[in-house]
Amino acid sequence: MRGQECYRNGRVEPGYREDDWVSALVIGSGPEPYEGGGFRDALPIELDRAYDGVIDRAKLVHVFRIDGAAGQKIQAEVLAGRRGSCLDSLLTAYDGQGHTLAVNDDFAGSTDSQLTLNMPADGPIFLTVIDAYDQGSPEHVYRLIVRTAR
Repeated sequence: MRGQECYRNGRVEPGYREDDWVSALVIGSGPEPYEGGGFRDALPIELDRAYDGVIDRAKLVHVFRIDGAAGQKIQAEVLAGRRGSCLDSLLTAYDGQGHTLAVNDDFAGSTDSQLTLNMPADGPIFLTVIDAYDQGSPEHVYRLIVRTAR
C-alpha cells in the first residue's frame, strides 16, 4: 500500500500510506475482510455494521446479502477514496430476483458511493461493490457501512 499511485480524474494522484489507512479506519478489532463471490456465494451481512474489503484484482466483484422486511429503509455507503484508497467504487443494490434497485458511482464530490433504498419485499437484497474502471490492487481497499436509514 505504500507509494502506490492511483489514476483518478484524469491525473495521477499519490497513493496513501498504510498507517494513514489503519489510523483512519480500524477501530478496535474491526470487521474481517471479504474475498468476493457471486450471488449464490454472497456474504450475509447485518445492518448497523461495517465490513472491510479489498478489490485486489481487475474485474473482481464483492457481493453481500442483507435479509430484511418489506418497507425497511437501508443505507449503504462505501468509504474508500475519502481515506486515500485507489478504489473508485460503484455500489449496486439488487432484489432477490437479480433486478437492479439502485446504483451509485460518486457521492458527495468523492469517488465513494452511497445509496438509500426501501426493501421492496421481505427477503434478501444483494449489494455489489466493484471498481468503476474494473481496476484492482492491494491498494483498492474499502469499508462498506450498512445501516438502518431514518
